[in-house]
Formats: sequence, C-alpha cells, structure tokens
Amino acid sequence: MKKILAILAACMTLTTAFVSCGYSDDDDKSSEKKSKSSVSDDADDAKSNSKKDKDSDSSADDEENEDDEKSSSKKDNDSDSSEDDEESNSNNDNGSESDSDADKTAKDYADSFYGKNAAEEYYSLILPDEYIDFVKEEDTWNDVIDEYNQDVEEALEGYDIEIKSVEMIGSLTDAQLACVEEYFSLELELEGVSASKGYEYHIEIEVTDLESGETETDEGEVCVVKLKEGWKVIEETAEDLEYYYGE
Repeated sequence: MKKILAILAACMTLTTAFVSCGYSDDDDKSSEKKSKSSVSDDADDAKSNSKKDKDSDSSADDEENEDDEKSSSKKDNDSDSSEDDEESNSNNDNGSESDSDADKTAKDYADSFYGKNAAEEYYSLILPDEYIDFVKEEDTWNDVIDEYNQDVEEALEGYDIEIKSVEMIGSLTDAQLACVEEYFSLELELEGVSASKGYEYHIEIEVTDLESGETETDEGEVCVVKLKEGWKVIEETAEDLEYYYGE
C-alpha cells in the first residue's frame, strides 16, 4: 500500500510543478524548516523552565504574611476558575462547530485525490480560482489535467481504494488561520489570500491489492479553509500549517 500512496504523492508533486509557469519556488523555505522533534524538545524545555519559575514564585509567596497569602489564594482561585471556563468554551467551539459546506469539500477532496479522471475537481479544490485562471490563460491547464489523470490511473492499476471516513477533528485557531495568507504567498505567490475560518479533517482510506486480496489502511489530515471565493483544501495538518507558515 505504501507503494501506491507514494506513487499518488509523486503524481501530485509532479503535476503541481506547473507552479513554475510564471511563479517561482521558494527554496529558502524548505532549507529553513526545523525538525518537529526539535520543536517538541524546545517546548518541553519551556514547560520545565515555567515549572521552575512557578516553584520559585511559590517560595516567595510563602514568605509573605498570612493576609497576603489568603488574598493571593483567592485571586488565584478566581483566575483558575476563569481560565477553566475559557478553556471549556474553547473546547466546545472546536468540538461542536462544523459546516456542511466544509464537510462536503473535505469529502470531495478525498474522492478526487484517489479517484480516476478526477484531476480537474482535485485541482479546483486545492487551488484558488485566481491561480486556475492564470494556468488556463497559459494554455497549460488541459495538459496538467490529462497528465494527472493518466498518472493516477497507472498508479491505481491493480488496486481498489475506498474512502472509509472523512471526519472533522477541530476548528483552526486564529493563529493557524493567519498562516493561510503566508501559505498561498509562499507556495503560489498569490498575495492577500486570507481565510475567515477553517477546520482540520482526518481522512482514512482502505487500499486493496486486487491480485493478492491484501487490504491495508492509511490515514492523514488536511485543512479546509474558507476563502472569499469559497472553501479550499490545504494539504497540511493544522500543526504544520502554523509551524511552517507562521511568523
């Protein structure tokens, strides 16, 4: 199954190379990316330092008089209660809010990415209309569509792919939404493409080798964001969107 997925990924990479027909790639972005493990380590260090600071503050508080301690304790409790309420509201927003149009876009994307003769729909879901219009003006659109459909058909030969589930797993934060403009700026050199809201989706597929009958499952995440023109898919996780395209 990994072979089929690798081929599909290669198809997507090769055919989106038409980015070069008027837009330049940003090689510096890739060279400046840090490893996720490094980010995780830095986060752990920050948490550790934060804990030490809190312990130090606690020792200093012990030296204050009893009245100050009671006052501080009351303030801390009020603050904790407020933070709990805010966190609860945030979780409710992320967990309950959804959009039927965003759901449909995510499902259409999954079907088109793994579907035969679905290149035009696939590209219409991941590219802003402005960019598609540019490619069409360059008379390369039909070539791109034909090439992608042919490559995918060859990659899927001997396999059956079924979309098992497409589920919304959370809303994008304001910080993540702010990264959308930078994403389109760096990847397609389109300026001012911003998103008003968005969601992260988990996609699970089942791949069956028709010759051996062996079936395996693969999964991944994408983001679906609402642009001025409508919903589009960004083939990044919410975490990667913020990490690679944040300030």
